[in-house]
Amino acid sequence: MAAKFRAPGFYRASWLMVAAVGFSALITWLVRMTTGHTTFTHFLSGDAILSVSLLAVPLAFLVGIGGFDYWFYWASGRKTRPEDHSGHGAVTWRPSRDLHCGEVVRIHSARHRDGGRS
Repeated sequence: MAAKFRAPGFYRASWLMVAAVGFSALITWLVRMTTGHTTFTHFLSGDAILSVSLLAVPLAFLVGIGGFDYWFYWASGRKTRPEDHSGHGAVTWRPSRDLHCGEVVRIHSARHRDGGRS
């Protein structure tokens, strides 16, 4: 079960989001403590924690689902994991045979030029 909380996914994202709220409370408390009691009458303020949490919690979610795992490996100087691209569902590198937006526009403009006869 502990491996689920360390692997990328929603389990890790959930505990990191809770940790981000705690980090937001800690950072606002530290800033308010260092500026003194004359500046702020209360060292913990819900508005201040909310302001910091609005930045920290979405970043924690992205880190939790694994959005920065490859970059963290690279930034720390460790060898990056090779990407085999097996998770995206494509079986070849060729483009698909479905109609793309550019083809639909081309077909529509050709019909418009021909007066709708094609």
